[in-house]
Amino acid sequence: MNEPATVHWMKRPSWQRFMLAYLLVYAAVSIGLLVTLGPPGMSGEFLSEYQADYDRYVETKKLDSYKRWQERPALNPPDADLAQRIEFVSQFSALTQFADEQRRRTLYETLSDLLGFAMVLVLVLRFGREPIAALLDGMVEKVRSTLQQAQDARDAAGQRKAAADTNLAGLPVQEAEIFSQSEKRIEDMRRQAALATGESLAVLNRETEDRMQHEEVLARARLKQELVDAAIESLSERFRTHSAPEENAALVDQFIDQLETRS
Repeated sequence: MNEPATVHWMKRPSWQRFMLAYLLVYAAVSIGLLVTLGPPGMSGEFLSEYQADYDRYVETKKLDSYKRWQERPALNPPDADLAQRIEFVSQFSALTQFADEQRRRTLYETLSDLLGFAMVLVLVLRFGREPIAALLDGMVEKVRSTLQQAQDARDAAGQRKAAADTNLAGLPVQEAEIFSQSEKRIEDMRRQAALATGESLAVLNRETEDRMQHEEVLARARLKQELVDAAIESLSERFRTHSAPEENAALVDQFIDQLETRS
């Protein structure tokens, strides 16, 4: 038994039903534009009357010399032929029929663009809602993550600033403590230096005294040696001049007394 067309249509997948309806709507609206506004180009009625003039108009508009003159007329003065073409374009553009055709074509192109945009928007809303929503969610999540990172960085900076402020507040106490320790260290160094200097001076004084005593002993020994040598020399001279034993004995006793006196 054959199923009715309506039942068969409803059994189709939803996307197929949507696409068929979409194409039907698009075709119907496009045909309506063509019927209402005519073709996208120049109409047949206009071309049947102005075909040659329109061809010359299009040809002139495509000329490089005309484009250069149109962009900078002061720098590109036209020759005789181009001047005639410029005059023709001006007169042809002023025709009422041409102005009507241009308005009709502009309206047709505008409505066609709007139709295309609307149909694309319908397709996007029908098939791209979930991907677009997922894309937007991802973008929102990325923005949220960026904001959270910025907030975390701001909080960390605030903590570092608070720690720096605390350290700065404690600087005067630390400075006073460091100054006190430095003064104490300097005083200890001065005391140690004074003690070391005093000990060095004491050692130097003792060494000086010992050296002076030593020099004195050596001087006395040298003096005594010189006196002994002088006495011996004198005694030897007397021995040579006095040969009597009694006199020699007296001279020896005298020599001994002199040594004891001089020493």
